[in-house]
Amino acid sequence: QILPELNRNNIHIKYILSETGINGNQLAKKYGINYNTTNINDIMNDNEVESVIISSRHDSHAKYSIESIKNGKKVFVEKPLAINNKELTELIDVINGKKDATLMVGFNRRFSKHLKYIRNKVGDRLINISITMNAGYIPLDHWVHDPMIGGGRVIGECCHLIDVAVYLSGSMVKSICMNGIGDKNPVKNDNVSLLIKHFNGSNTSINYFSNGSKIYPKEKVEVFCSNKIFYVDNYKTTTVFTSNKKKNVIKKVDKGWASQFSEYSKFIKNGGKPLISFEQIINVSRATISAIESLKTKKWIDVEQL
Repeated sequence: QILPELNRNNIHIKYILSETGINGNQLAKKYGINYNTTNINDIMNDNEVESVIISSRHDSHAKYSIESIKNGKKVFVEKPLAINNKELTELIDVINGKKDATLMVGFNRRFSKHLKYIRNKVGDRLINISITMNAGYIPLDHWVHDPMIGGGRVIGECCHLIDVAVYLSGSMVKSICMNGIGDKNPVKNDNVSLLIKHFNGSNTSINYFSNGSKIYPKEKVEVFCSNKIFYVDNYKTTTVFTSNKKKNVIKKVDKGWASQFSEYSKFIKNGGKPLISFEQIINVSRATISAIESLKTKKWIDVEQL
């Protein structure tokens, strides 16, 4: 999905890196990529490379991001940024030591027309947010559940929803609490409910469930504000409910994917202000990791701030 978007935005792709080079070779031919490599040093040592796009397994995201920043590259990394606090702390230290470092995480939903509409309408008001993801079942032996490789589905996917909450409220996470179904290992529990306190007083509840129906919509977002409800149905329609009527204001499938890469492509070419602030990226990452701590300790966790 990434390569077609970069091509559409006229971004020249010089290298593709993969573990064995086999898949990379096929993609290199398809998208006119100059070099297919299995050695990351080829990319790091090439001064012509301005930006690195990281879309590997979760346990390598922080490592590759750190290496890229140290070598002066702009970084776009798919979520999650890190799967534990140790990785996150190391990454923060490297970024703080490089004044020109740029970091972008693929939180595409905040680029959706649906969420942009709501964010514009609520402004600085205090809001209640309710987010549900009907995530679907993934076998427990899948790598995404492995704490050392995938970090679990909360780390790997719930971070998207926490970012949605930060974006819509316009306020970072102050503290977080998470409860899971049954007595599963906290990292492997993918039926969880989260509560979030934002610094501005807004509240968010997130339900991330893997035990639902496949025919039910995957995602819904509801925002309660000033006697109105904004309802996003699976990023297909947005409906506004007022005291006496409802109105569909957006009817278009848009999860923000294309807009995200369009904006990032402009950033690569022209520079400018980061698409997501470093403070928000770290706050969302820390809040996600803190959710696992909350499930283990059965307590609210205050999210450490930069």
